[in-house]
Amino acid sequence: MKKNNKLKLLTPIASALLLVACGGSSSSGPEVNTAPVLNIENLNAVESQIVSLKANATDDSSGLSYAWSVPTVEGLELLETNTDTLLFKAPSVTEDKLDINVSLTVTDSGGLSATESAIITINNDIPVVSISGPENTFEKETVSLDFEISGANEILNFEWAFEGVNVNLQEKSINSKNIQNVNRASTEIGSSYKVVGGSTDIDILSIAKPTNLIATLTATDMDGDVATYSKTILVNNIFEEVTLTGLVTDAPIANADVTIFIGMREVKVKADSNGQYIAYLEVDDDEMTSLVKIAGTGVGEQGGTELVSLIGSVGELIEASKEGNEFLSDNNFELNVTNITTAEYALILDANKGVEPTTSEDFNKLSAEVDPSEVIKLATFIKIAIDFPESELPEGIESTLDLVTSADALNEFKQDFPEDSDIYTDALAEIIADPMLIKPQEIAVPNILYTSAIPSNFNAESSQTWLFNDGTGAYNNKTFTYTVDGNVISGQFSENEATLSYRIVNTADGTFEVEQRTNFNSFEMILLSKSDNIITYMYEITSTKSHLQEDVDNYGIEAEIVSTWYEIETAITQEEIDNFPDMNGKTAVLPIAEYYKKIYHEGYSYYPSSKLVNDDKFVFYSNGTGRLDYLDVEFTWLIEGTSLNINYEEDVNGFVNASYTLFDKEGLLDKVYFNYSTSLGEFGSKYHGTTGDAKIFETNKPLEWASNDIAGIYIYPHSEQTRLDFFWFELDENGNANTLSTSDDNLDGLITRDEVYFQYGTWRIEDGKLKITRLRSINGYNPDIEQRTENEEYKIYHERTWDLINKQGNNFTIMNTHNFMWGNLYQDEYTSPNQEDVYIDYRVMQKIDIAPVEIHKELSSKSLGSKKFDISKQTVITNQYSKDVNLK
Repeated sequence: MKKNNKLKLLTPIASALLLVACGGSSSSGPEVNTAPVLNIENLNAVESQIVSLKANATDDSSGLSYAWSVPTVEGLELLETNTDTLLFKAPSVTEDKLDINVSLTVTDSGGLSATESAIITINNDIPVVSISGPENTFEKETVSLDFEISGANEILNFEWAFEGVNVNLQEKSINSKNIQNVNRASTEIGSSYKVVGGSTDIDILSIAKPTNLIATLTATDMDGDVATYSKTILVNNIFEEVTLTGLVTDAPIANADVTIFIGMREVKVKADSNGQYIAYLEVDDDEMTSLVKIAGTGVGEQGGTELVSLIGSVGELIEASKEGNEFLSDNNFELNVTNITTAEYALILDANKGVEPTTSEDFNKLSAEVDPSEVIKLATFIKIAIDFPESELPEGIESTLDLVTSADALNEFKQDFPEDSDIYTDALAEIIADPMLIKPQEIAVPNILYTSAIPSNFNAESSQTWLFNDGTGAYNNKTFTYTVDGNVISGQFSENEATLSYRIVNTADGTFEVEQRTNFNSFEMILLSKSDNIITYMYEITSTKSHLQEDVDNYGIEAEIVSTWYEIETAITQEEIDNFPDMNGKTAVLPIAEYYKKIYHEGYSYYPSSKLVNDDKFVFYSNGTGRLDYLDVEFTWLIEGTSLNINYEEDVNGFVNASYTLFDKEGLLDKVYFNYSTSLGEFGSKYHGTTGDAKIFETNKPLEWASNDIAGIYIYPHSEQTRLDFFWFELDENGNANTLSTSDDNLDGLITRDEVYFQYGTWRIEDGKLKITRLRSINGYNPDIEQRTENEEYKIYHERTWDLINKQGNNFTIMNTHNFMWGNLYQDEYTSPNQEDVYIDYRVMQKIDIAPVEIHKELSSKSLGSKKFDISKQTVITNQYSKDVNLK
């Protein structure tokens, strides 16, 4: 339609109305209503928050009504829809965002309205994680990590993870529900965020070097959103700086390659032309219990030299150091890697079946068991191999260490250079004269008593040297006087009776036996080493061997031969001896002048019975008398200062005058020095001295075994070894007795049933004493396990009696009687039905809960019952125990 542009004239009436409406006239008229004016802005919000959208509405009237229109959305909670502000709790959003279209209608009082729309964008909220804590710390510390997790949604779970360093959370779980000290803030309408905060403690474990610990906290909110935060903490290890210095020497090992082993760690250094090495070490605190081994290997012409020193733990080395943390061989002589230390190492390996000890306890135990005299002897062979051009290593042996750790190779080498050879003597002399091998020590005589080491087997005798604090002493039966200069004792023998022996002389007329009398002239004892109360010394003795003049004339031999020979021995020392305790009303087990008697049976003189008594039970009365229980003889006694003097008469040695000095009181056994003279026996009226075990008890009231307390396993305490050789008794409640011995014959570290020797019998209580029997067939076989009683084939051939002397806990002091009843076993024209051998000595038994060694059951026990017992009837049992008859 086209617009009409022509003007039209208004009528008078229309003009008048227009004027009135436009206020052109003062005349009043009705008002005209207008619709509200409305404006709404789009809004961005965060999930799960309280969302507030305010509208801007204006109108010419004062009364407006509001009506918000919000679509239905899961999780959206309307709070206010009737004001100019829309208030609701936003839903949770799993995507990046959610757009919600809302509209508002505003109506005025005149009924006019306006409507506008807006878009509210609900954004997904990712939690915010933060960790605060130290920037660095040390191993084995406890560290607190403060954390905070904030977000719109509730935090359902958070977990810790750690990298770089091992840690322990102090809680059982890293789940948030189990972490202590976590505070959750309450959330009210209008708040923006929910906050989880707290503290987590972690124990930092050991490390070997500085390492970064990365602690990561991962938080998950209710709609699955995940956030992480990592904090890095430098963890420093705890260590000590240690300097080791010593020598690789056998005069010396120049430019040796030196390797220091601390546990499994190796540090390599180079020695100088004098064999001296210096090693600067950082020793971690976790290595303080690790054993230190120093190995030195020669180069060039000394390429076959390999020496080792196994020292002990780092911690013990630090404790023993007198120079702070700088370890010098002057203070720690074992830092010198020598033939001495290598010999010690080889003997430790041999005692431990070729395996190096890994703990201080094992090392110290094995070291204490090494015989120092054997160390010197083995070191001498190492010295020969290194320094003497006449020597060559056996075929297939590459180094001196290989030599001393191979039994076959060492035996071959010893045959080439026996201990009486000039080369061996020269090598030994060089060792003793070298202050880098033998640490100079002074002998503190006359305030200390010295004696050769006590034999380990039940009171067996050995050569004895005694130094008394009045400048006198005795070597076996020979007396002497002595003086001391530094580490050397020089002695001059008295005019003792010569020792008679015989020698063979070969002449053109035949072979003849001639008398030879030996007089000891002088000696030197050179101290080689000292540890606690154990010393090692070299004994050089000069003697003169004299021959009868008629033998000199007849056979052309020398009238006198002056010779010097030596021994390397181990001895014990003892500070001043205490007075002997009062013996009134007491009982003591003491060694005696050996009582060995052959008993002949009428018509059976070929194999006599025998009785051997090494120890006896002495019962002391207050009037100065007493009784030897097993010999059944009376004695008189008197205490004079440090000595207990006893006199008695018996049918083998005649009148016995014995003196006892108690010089070592420790543990289950006491040690006595025992010297005696006899009027009829082997030693006649000569002086004789030895050492032995002893025990003094407060009462002479006999003790008895309780039958209801017998069952169990019994072992000799000293038989516990690093090897798998054991001997023990198993006594059952039903009266069965098993005697077992083991030997790792194939050296595989296991005991199988074919490496166990079983003997079966019974036990009983008789007159308060425990008796244990063993059976054997008349053909020399052991019975099966079911065979416990005698019949025509199996006889009791051995019965041991345990006379209870004392009981302390699970340790039983006993007098042990062996009775080998050969007359039961061998019933022939040569053996008397009454033939037996009896042995009596003093022992300690220990009752234990389980057998001392595990037996692997590849074979049944029955299969061993028929194992042949190989015994020769021609074996004459005298004053030494025979392995054939199993005297254990």
